[in-house]
Amino acid sequence: MSTRKYESIGGTSRATASRELIELEEMALLRKVGAGRSTRYYLNIPGWGPEDTALA
Repeated sequence: MSTRKYESIGGTSRATASRELIELEEMALLRKVGAGRSTRYYLNIPGWGPEDTALA
């Protein structure tokens, strides 16, 4: 999920969404893929990443 998607779902500001996603990544609940505008966060569960073709 992108920061913008999290912002929309959570009803937060972009800064809060970004901060919360980083905190979830630091707690190893999410895995960060990419950088900049193409950054996406995935659940840190095997099979729930961008390489899983079932999610495409």
